[in-house]
Amino acid sequence: MTNDRLFLPLLDADPRVVSGYELRARIGEGGMGTVFLATSRAGRPIALKLIRPEFADHADFRRRFAAEVAIARRVQGAYTVPVVDANPDAARPWVATAYIPAPNLSAAVRHAGPLPARTVLGLLAGVAEALESIHQAGVIHRDLKPGNVMVAAEGPLVIDFGLARATEGTSRELSRPGVAVGTPVFMSPEQVENGQVGRASDIFSLGSTAYFAATGDYPFGGDGTVFHRIEYGEPDWDQVPWPLPLVLTRCLAKAPAQRASCEEIIDLCRRLSMELAVRLDSVTVPTTYRGLLGEGWLPDTIAAEISSYRRAAATTLARRGREPGTHLVEETSTEDLEIPAPASRTVPAGRVPRVTAGILAAGAVATLLVLVGALLLVLGHRHGLAATGAVSTSLAPTLTNLAEAPQATITPQVSASPRLSTTVSHTVPATELSATVTPSLAPAQTTPPASPDRGLLGGLLYLLLGGPAPDPPPASATSTPAH
Repeated sequence: MTNDRLFLPLLDADPRVVSGYELRARIGEGGMGTVFLATSRAGRPIALKLIRPEFADHADFRRRFAAEVAIARRVQGAYTVPVVDANPDAARPWVATAYIPAPNLSAAVRHAGPLPARTVLGLLAGVAEALESIHQAGVIHRDLKPGNVMVAAEGPLVIDFGLARATEGTSRELSRPGVAVGTPVFMSPEQVENGQVGRASDIFSLGSTAYFAATGDYPFGGDGTVFHRIEYGEPDWDQVPWPLPLVLTRCLAKAPAQRASCEEIIDLCRRLSMELAVRLDSVTVPTTYRGLLGEGWLPDTIAAEISSYRRAAATTLARRGREPGTHLVEETSTEDLEIPAPASRTVPAGRVPRVTAGILAAGAVATLLVLVGALLLVLGHRHGLAATGAVSTSLAPTLTNLAEAPQATITPQVSASPRLSTTVSHTVPATELSATVTPSLAPAQTTPPASPDRGLLGGLLYLLLGGPAPDPPPASATSTPAH
């Protein structure tokens, strides 16, 4: 089965969002409404059933639907699909259940053919446990059939309580003359007769469902005489492989009181599965009925079919908003720019650190600004003190001290944000910028020694590190005579 046949695209008339749930595709359509593949706000896949508009206009239907939803929420079982949300009061009522990426029993048999006896025994035991949970919640399913049993890897799962009713207060109303609730070929004799429907009716439907799984046929046919054969006829047991007739005859008894209970079916399936394993010379003999539902309980063809359902669901959910006509705004994500920041390291003496030219240039500019600022400060002090006529300065360290000072540490830091920023941390030795200015009582030197030609940068460094500043130009010795 191809993925295109598992899900149908949304129609133009279909809503795109129902109470915050985003509809992605159609799963199927029934007498009560349409089932959609949808996602919750957090992205969980769900199956959302939207009720037909014509039913939404009837107050009596809304009342019963609200009661069904409340009852379905009470059902908790290992082999039932839970109701996760619902709104009976919406303009079009709806109910949402967990989505099961697997075929129903009808589709599985249609695809793979009749199931082996071991698989049918597991099916019987799992569905019987599901019915036990449903009955304990005060519910009669009333429409158990292959289409309402999902064949999942972990076991059979019963779905669709759309026709289930609480036993209290509603049985007479639903069983009134002329009204038959359920699917005809899987109905019990009492349903056909419109009699009182109870737990035993679901057991009969379970037997008919298991017969279909084992043979691919309906136990009482599907033509216009099916009701008569359900009441008075017998299935063709020659089609059913051993040991299934031993349990199916207990389910399909005409009288409700003669049918097996859910607990009896589970115990019988467990015993028969052990006998079947011994007869088939199996390596592993299951000790409990749950052994039937462990790994390998399904044929390989159906296991492969389940994988195709999972792939189809994943593909459909990934096509969010890309199908024509869905009218969804596709969300896009912007990936953050991730640039790892290098660790801080100390640059060894005589070695150039491996950093980018931009970082080196920034470091050089920062160092030059420090030197120029210090030079201006020193020159300002020296010229200010020179005006007093007696100044002696002593600046440390000397060029020898500077060579012996600790090396600078350069720590480039790169931001990981999309807008790249660079911060250069330059650690300067403590002695490099410390200066002591000591006024001297000795007379000022009037004739400075000749300064060697050091060039512009050399002169700046010489002045910064203690060399005498050039004296201001001397006043002219020639006086201008007064006129």
